[in-house]
Amino acid sequence: MEMQKIDMKWCARYCREFWPEECAHILRIADDAVEQRFLFDLPWDMEQTAEAVEFAGDIDWQYMPKGDPEFIYQFNRHRYWICLGQAYALTGDEKYAACFVGQLTSWLEENPINPGTVKTTWRTIEAGIRGENWVKAMEYFRDCPVVTEEVRERFLHGLHLHGQFLLDCRVPLQR
Repeated sequence: MEMQKIDMKWCARYCREFWPEECAHILRIADDAVEQRFLFDLPWDMEQTAEAVEFAGDIDWQYMPKGDPEFIYQFNRHRYWICLGQAYALTGDEKYAACFVGQLTSWLEENPINPGTVKTTWRTIEAGIRGENWVKAMEYFRDCPVVTEEVRERFLHGLHLHGQFLLDCRVPLQR
């Protein structure tokens, strides 16, 4: 069964007409992500922040401002990648896709599963939430030329790692 193709341009016009404030908020988050500035203020962000964290140069996925591990957890859920996808759908600007690809690549390279990262970027709840957020974000970029077949393969490999990690960390039932 083939999925019905969604008319993203119609959806974008509809959203801009009926939810202009929400669209502006999404675009601000996406533009911040492009600038490597992160402020978590979406209604469902579990660990909202009042001050933005900005990275000059490479992103430090393990960064813990003021010793607060909750920032690492929220940051590595990648909810803002959905905003990048929504911004791409709203504007057609490929800078959002390029940012997504760059951050995805960076995250995959900088976050191997090891005893240190299972307490930070690979905490099980973050791995589960992140997997869902990745899939939602990628759907917006389905037809974007910036997201090449090579990127899709890396993305799928990353999702496979998440699934395997979550499967392997199950606790056997006590009998």
